[in-house]
Order: sequence, then structure tokens, then C-alpha cells
Amino acid sequence: MVYFPWGHEDIPSPNHHSLLTMASKLAHEGNYSLWGPGQDDFLYFVNGDATDSSYGIDCVASFGFEIGSTWYAPCEEFESDIVPTMTKNLIYAAKAAREPYRLPLGPDIVNIRLNATSTDVLWINVAVSSRSLIVNHAKFEGRRAGHKIESVKLYVDVHPDDTDDPEEALLMAVSDGQFDQINERVNIILNTSQWESESRHILYFQATDQKGISGPVSAVFYDT
Repeated sequence: MVYFPWGHEDIPSPNHHSLLTMASKLAHEGNYSLWGPGQDDFLYFVNGDATDSSYGIDCVASFGFEIGSTWYAPCEEFESDIVPTMTKNLIYAAKAAREPYRLPLGPDIVNIRLNATSTDVLWINVAVSSRSLIVNHAKFEGRRAGHKIESVKLYVDVHPDDTDDPEEALLMAVSDGQFDQINERVNIILNTSQWESESRHILYFQATDQKGISGPVSAVFYDT
């Protein structure tokens, strides 16, 4: 279960839409239910919870997890289920931490495939979605259907937040020829002949929807 403000009363917070969207994406990996205002799984009122305090006092986007099948989860369950699931959730939270009320509203990079077709050519295929990471809870449906993808950009060895140079952003081509869906596949072919041999590079990806909202940045290493 993922819980988020408010917990002390069953009314939406001022940032309810953003908190609900991020909570739903955090709930995706474990298919957790949502414990928040307006949700069917709002079990009871909680006074003095840290998520309410952090959000209410400092406007921190705060979330809590109830994990495991029992109060004291067996070690096997912890290692085989809880750790892998929570690691993915925490990585997503880290990606969105810079702007937690905006980035989760944008499209997500959901899969990255790299294929070095020759010594000097790197083929990259990326799946991007405005919707697939949102858990389809009944109370979430209709709040945000997901906007169509507008663009996906690739940055080599520089994070998008660390550059204003438009030449650093490489536009990826949509596989079916037109950006007109909430789920798309994009690709790009890089000439790596100028890259040093036996070197490591970081490839950053960020998608933007047709409302101009950019999602979290995803990255992978590539070793020549």
C-alpha cells in the first residue's frame, strides 16, 4: 500500500493531483493499493503521520509504504519480492525528486534497448508511455487519461538539467512515423566512431507530451 497526504482527513490536499499521480506510479511495481483522500482503500484517519507533517509544514512531496504480506515478513519474501520491488520504486522517486509535483505528470521512459550493430554504430530503441505506469484504480480513472507523446530527446554524457545548449539534445525518431499516441516507440542511430575505445558513457533520455510536460529522466551506461 502507498499512502500520501492527507491522512488525518479524507479531503484532497492542495497538490492532490500531483501527489495522486506519483503515488499511483510508485504503486505500479508492486500493484499496491492507494491510501489517500478519495480512495477506496482509505482505511482510517491517521493523526501525526510523518507524510502529513512533512507535506503540511514544508510542502515536501511525502509518501509512505506498507510492504510485505505479514507484519514481520519472512527473509525469503524480503529478498525475493520486497527488495526488488522497492528498489524500482525508490529509483523512480529519485528520478522525480527534483520536481516531484511536475515530473510524474509527464511521460515515462519504460524500456531502453541498445544494440551495437558494428564497431562505430549504436542503435537505440526506447519505449515511452504517458499511461502505462499508472495503476488503474477506480478513483484514479478519468483524472488524467495521459497526453500524447510530443518528443523524446537523447543526451550523451550530459544531464538535461545541466545544459541549455540545444545541440546537446538529440531528437529521436518515432518508429511508426508520427507522434500521435500515448504509447510510442522511438529510435536513433549514433555514430560512435569518435568515442574513445574502452570508455564509459551515460545516455540520458527524457520524453515530453503534447501539453509541454516533460517526464523524469532515465539513463543507462554504454561501454565502448
